[in-house]
Amino acid sequence: MSRRLASSIVLGCLFGAAAVATSPPALAQQQEVESAALINSLYTKHFTTKVQTEVIGLRIDEDFDVDQHQKILNAIVVWNFVLNGHIRFEVDPIAFGAPQTKAHEATEKDGDWIIALDDAARPKRGARTEEVAETLTLPTGGGWVMVSPHRLDKLSLENVMLHELGHVLGLNHNPRSRLMSTDYVLDKQGCVDKVTVETLATHKQLPLNEQNWCVLPAVN
Repeated sequence: MSRRLASSIVLGCLFGAAAVATSPPALAQQQEVESAALINSLYTKHFTTKVQTEVIGLRIDEDFDVDQHQKILNAIVVWNFVLNGHIRFEVDPIAFGAPQTKAHEATEKDGDWIIALDDAARPKRGARTEEVAETLTLPTGGGWVMVSPHRLDKLSLENVMLHELGHVLGLNHNPRSRLMSTDYVLDKQGCVDKVTVETLATHKQLPLNEQNWCVLPAVN
């Protein structure tokens, strides 16, 4: 659907600004990406206590082009800023579809998530979807986020990924939430709003005052 973010969630066994990568050059690049990702929205900057971080592994399909890949990374960086060290999305340096070493295969976890271009995902699933994006949680843990950039039209891939990563974190559609609303509205879906964070904090038992969210303009 061109104007609706419809995601399939299979409820079974069930991602400070944490870096996607930690080497100094990559960290500098991550900070630059973070600034770009947050430039159009004012986010809170709450203090966080030292906690044990829940890490959610992601693998991004090698078939995304450079611009699409960057927009996906932007959405990941925004969510990591929001989650403030309590949960962190980590991107596998080896893309989905790229050759793997035995050592890398040994480190893969059932709870990892694949962000796949729909053409790459379809042979794995044996099905075709007409949706802009679809999130599928697997009973064994982890799952798939299937993205169809050619169906975006005027929609923002970065904003769509903010929404889908909310599903990866366990959020369902919520009419009170701007980000997690079923219907995509161009001027509303570009940030992780407080209602979304409140819902996630309850779902994940996180301290709300240690998460971040975008500060929305007052309604006259």
